[in-house]
Parts: sequence; C-alpha cells; structure tokens
Amino acid sequence: MAKKVAPAALQTEVLNDEEWMKVLKRKGLIVSIFMIRALRKDIFDAMSLVVDVYSDWSGPCTGMVSILKKIKMEIEGDALSYATASCDHVTDLKRFQGKSEPTWMFIHEGRMINLMFGAHCPQFIKILMTELERIQKGDEHEFLIDVFEKSPEEIVRLKIQEEMKVAKETARKSRKVAEAKAKYEAEMLHLITSLCNETCLLLFPWIFKDEEGRRRDKRTSPPYVELIEELLPENYMVEQELRKRMNADLLQQILHELVASILIKSKYSFTETSKQLLFDGKCMFMRLKIVEGRKQLDVHNHLCNILFNESTVPESEDNLNEDWYAL
Repeated sequence: MAKKVAPAALQTEVLNDEEWMKVLKRKGLIVSIFMIRALRKDIFDAMSLVVDVYSDWSGPCTGMVSILKKIKMEIEGDALSYATASCDHVTDLKRFQGKSEPTWMFIHEGRMINLMFGAHCPQFIKILMTELERIQKGDEHEFLIDVFEKSPEEIVRLKIQEEMKVAKETARKSRKVAEAKAKYEAEMLHLITSLCNETCLLLFPWIFKDEEGRRRDKRTSPPYVELIEELLPENYMVEQELRKRMNADLLQQILHELVASILIKSKYSFTETSKQLLFDGKCMFMRLKIVEGRKQLDVHNHLCNILFNESTVPESEDNLNEDWYAL
C-alpha cells in the first residue's frame, strides 16, 4: 500500500530575510489577500503568489484559510500559491510593524506593483484581476517599485498621518496657550481683587542704625516704633515685612513695578544722596493693607497723607521734612 502523502501546506511561512528572498524569486504575482470570489481562470496563465503580511503580535489572518483554499481549488495547478510573511522579521516589511490592519501587497517578478489596505473584498478582487490581466497582456502597471519602497498609497497615508499629527500638536499648543492665558487672567483677577486694598512702604536703612551707625533691632528704632504704634494702627495692617539690600537695578524695578501706583501722580526722582542712603544697608519693605473702616479712601493717597501730609509723594527732597524715613 502506497504511503499517504501529506498535503502540502497552503501557505509558505516566511520568517526571515532569507525565506523572503526565496519567495520574491517566484515568478508571477505575489499578493497579500483577504478574500477573492468568482475569479476568471483564464487570467491565471501567469503564475501568482499571495502573501499574508502580518505583525507577530496579531498573527496571520487564520480566518482566511478556508477562503484561500477555495480560491486555490478554483484556480488549480501552480497558477496561484500563498505565503505568510512576518513584518517583524523581514527587513523589507519593517514599515508595517505594529499594525493590525490587513495589508495586501501585489508583487510581480520580485517588485511591488500594487498595495491595498483593509478588507474590502470587491476592491481587492478588482485590483487582483486588473493586475493579473496586465501581467498576461504585458501592459504597464501603475507603478513598479522595490518591495522595501513606499507605495503611493503609503505616501498618501503618511502625509495624512503627519497632517493629523501636526493638527493634533497645534491643537495641544493652542489648548496649552488658552489654559495658560486663563490661569494668568485668573491670577490677575485675584491680585486685582485681593491687592486693591494694599500698598507698600520702603523704609530707609538708617532707621535701623543708632547715632553711631551701628545696627539695631527694629523694636529699638524710634522711627519704626512710631510707624507701627502710632501712624499705622488705625489706618493699615502690616501684612508682610521683608529686609533686603538695595542696588540700582532693584530700585529701578521697584519704581516701575511695585510703587508705580504711588508715584504715578508725582514727578519725584531719587537724587544721588537719597540713593546712597537707600544703598547703605538693608531696607525694609512693608506690605500694608488698609483697615476695614478706611476702605473708602484711596489706599495709596491715604498713606501719603499720613507720611507727608500730601496726597502724593513730594516732587523734591526740599519739600520733605527732616524726619522723612520712608517712601
């Protein structure tokens, strides 16, 4: 009794570059296939090969095996053969890694002549029949490129993906800008509402020195004590105190950013003498909040009235009394 011969595998398994090169040497057409129905046998005079390109994580399309068998039986002979190829192990197919979408590559004499994505059967059959007829008649294909090159369809898809990526990044940046703007506006609103009843005061370094120029504690400095115990209690609360050494740059910054609201109505400018006094040791910055009963008053002008008996800072040192120690 003759030994029963096992049927040949329906699909040639391609797992590396060497096996892939062997497949490419086959004559005729190589196609990655999803489904074919009602194909004309007379267009298969040229040998054809169908390759299922897949990623390792998703595996080949096993659900297609029965369809492939039926097509193979209808075609008969060696006019059509199949193969599966892992894009994770074949260099020419690396660009398809990580994708689960069916990819049908049509190859003739080792070169790609068409490519289709998806599982639309009528479209696949149309492409397959068109390419087979072109092979039989010797007509030119729409393109003829190496299998490692990108097809027109791939280029279009990459362009769309890049445009989507750019649009997504643009939207992300716009959203980030909008969020930053909203945060900034919220912070500004908070500052405006919370600081509208606040002002600041700058105390000269000399008030924290005794008659001999030695440093002394603020509680033993008469000008500070007078300010805290007599001038401010019924008018302002001290929210914050900060000791800091002044310099020309910091002074300029303060004039523009911190006390501009106080000096805006005044033409006062620091003389070299007053600057030397400011730079001779650490100044004290005080953040003051007007008390509840005085909120109807202008927070800055009221402080000037307390210190200088004027609603604004005097325009020159000549108009300041000899006890001037704060700004």
